[in-house]
Amino acid sequence: MDVEIPPAQDSPKHILNILNDDCIQSVLRRLDNIRDFLSAAETCVRFQENAKLVFRTQYKTARIRQFYNYGFRKLYCSHDVIVRIHSFLSIFGHLITELDFDDNLDDDMTNMIAKYCGRTLRIFKCGNKKTKCFSSVNFSQLPRLESLEELKIRNINIHSFQYHSQLRRLSVKGIHEHKSKMNFDWLFKTFPNLEFVKLDGLDKLTCNQAIKFFKLNPQLKSLHIRYCEHFAPRMFKNMTNFTPNLEKFVFEQIDSIYENEYLVHVSRLQKLKSLGIETYVPIPLGRLIDSLIEKNVPIENLLLLSHYHQTPYESISQLKLLKKLYLRGITDKTFIHYVKNLPKLEVLFFDESEITVNGIKAALQYAQSLSVLVVEVHNRDRISTAIDLDEYKSILNLAKSRGVKVTIYVRSGAIDVPTDFFEDNREWVNVKVGVLHINTIVRHFNE
Repeated sequence: MDVEIPPAQDSPKHILNILNDDCIQSVLRRLDNIRDFLSAAETCVRFQENAKLVFRTQYKTARIRQFYNYGFRKLYCSHDVIVRIHSFLSIFGHLITELDFDDNLDDDMTNMIAKYCGRTLRIFKCGNKKTKCFSSVNFSQLPRLESLEELKIRNINIHSFQYHSQLRRLSVKGIHEHKSKMNFDWLFKTFPNLEFVKLDGLDKLTCNQAIKFFKLNPQLKSLHIRYCEHFAPRMFKNMTNFTPNLEKFVFEQIDSIYENEYLVHVSRLQKLKSLGIETYVPIPLGRLIDSLIEKNVPIENLLLLSHYHQTPYESISQLKLLKKLYLRGITDKTFIHYVKNLPKLEVLFFDESEITVNGIKAALQYAQSLSVLVVEVHNRDRISTAIDLDEYKSILNLAKSRGVKVTIYVRSGAIDVPTDFFEDNREWVNVKVGVLHINTIVRHFNE
């Protein structure tokens, strides 16, 4: 029996030599996870060189956690996984500009990242997103990440945090089970180029600690505070004293009550262009809005959402620079008033509103700069038993003539419009049966 012997690896007939570089790169582009991509790159020198050429377009963000998950089998802290990560970083580290390390980050791994990604890494996200692991990490190697501009920390207790002059964006997120372990001493430094800060779920961060940080970084332009339960109302006054350059401020809270006398201090921020307030408790906002108007604060983007019924403030229409507006519980009258009196308005989001089809049509007739309208109708019967073809067409014609893309959320009901016609025109008028989630609104506001 004859046995066919495969050609030697240096033979022109060997499969690796038959394939040209374009073919190899085409194969590599079809690999959909980092583990397989690394295995292919380790095949031979030629495959590795082609893998480097493909890497930047194939993996804009490298997620290290992919090395840990093999179906339902998890290999946390195994020697094999560490070797694989080392191999990956040694081959591709100099090409990585954004790295998401979604797991425990120990000192050895931090040193490895600094060694291989030090010159190119611009965005570094690290720590567990959902698990109950809570690691303590030495960030003394941070200065070796020469190009680092954004650092996002999740559930990590940091020690030996070394000063980094290039950092522009910093996000720190805690987790309820481990909030008592977080140490914030590393935060009390001056970051000369820092512009954006997000503090999320840091229950143990006190007002005094936050104020100390604000004092050291008066150059901040954007501040997002989310679910930091120890922040007392006086924080608003102190914050505005020490962050006069803020252009964007977002505040999300669950159960603390912030009265008008404290909120009104936000109007002292004379450079403020974007203001977002979302709470789970009723907050009176009338004095804040009046103060913003009185002090001519150049607000362009405004989000005011309470999980309780919200009074429609028609005085908002005096904020003539408004481009984006996100509110709750709006009626036809107030809706039309805003569109008619805000000439620069481009984006409108209303959830749990009492707006009708007639209200939408009336408002669109006054649209000047409006390009996006998203409305959730809380009481479905306020529109009709269904949106029929004639109603849909009337909104569609106005939307196209005014250049406004309209999305209507209804919690129940039917869309009595032929499927083909609806699909052809949903880019302009889209009707969805469901809820406009607050997270969707806040995410759009923060884009």
